[in-house]
Amino acid sequence: MTIRTKLISGFTLLALLLVIVATVGNWGIGKMNRLLDEYARTEGKLVEYAQRGRANINMLRRFEKDAFINIESPGKVAEYVKQWQETVERTVKRLDAMEALLGKLEKGHDADFAKKHKEVVTSLRGDLNTYAAGFNTVIDKIKTGEIKSTQEANSAIGAYKATIHKMEAQILAMAEESDKLMEAGMLEADKIEHGLVITIVSVSLIAVMLAICLIVAILRSIMKPLGAMRAMVTDMAQGEGDLTR
Repeated sequence: MTIRTKLISGFTLLALLLVIVATVGNWGIGKMNRLLDEYARTEGKLVEYAQRGRANINMLRRFEKDAFINIESPGKVAEYVKQWQETVERTVKRLDAMEALLGKLEKGHDADFAKKHKEVVTSLRGDLNTYAAGFNTVIDKIKTGEIKSTQEANSAIGAYKATIHKMEAQILAMAEESDKLMEAGMLEADKIEHGLVITIVSVSLIAVMLAICLIVAILRSIMKPLGAMRAMVTDMAQGEGDLTR
């Protein structure tokens, strides 16, 4: 095999290894980015929506208390009822967004989680409707004068307290479970990154070793003929050379 052929073969193999390193790196980074992006758009958003939904539920309770405390001021009651109704609307929109995300997740990487929590969202809707109906009933009785004091209003809404507490517990549990699922996704991304680093380092080491072997082979290919030529010249200088070789 000529030096030219050896050089071409060696550098071709070296280039191939570099292409493999680049391909593996690009594939791994792409997969990791897709995974992180998917978790950010599903579990990450689900955590955000659940926490905001929980905040909305707390606001409902606050406006409820404010309306009852100001029961002797119809204007203030109307103001707090309006804010309460707006918060109900925001809570419904938040549940809609959560349900849409769960629908995407059901077709994605965790169908069981999505199916379970779609049932939770359905339960939250039902509980919200039950609580809203109870609150509106108490407000109607306040308007008609049937309920005249804060104590009477709190007693009347008492039958629906368990419902609102249940909603708080359910949406908090959903946020925590979504957060855990997102953490699992981060761990999976870390594993991909670790495997990617090992692969790139391994292939790079092989490429370095090949380059060293290639350099040694080239040097030997060059030095061996030069050594033979030097020996021949030395023999000729001493009058012992064979010009027929």
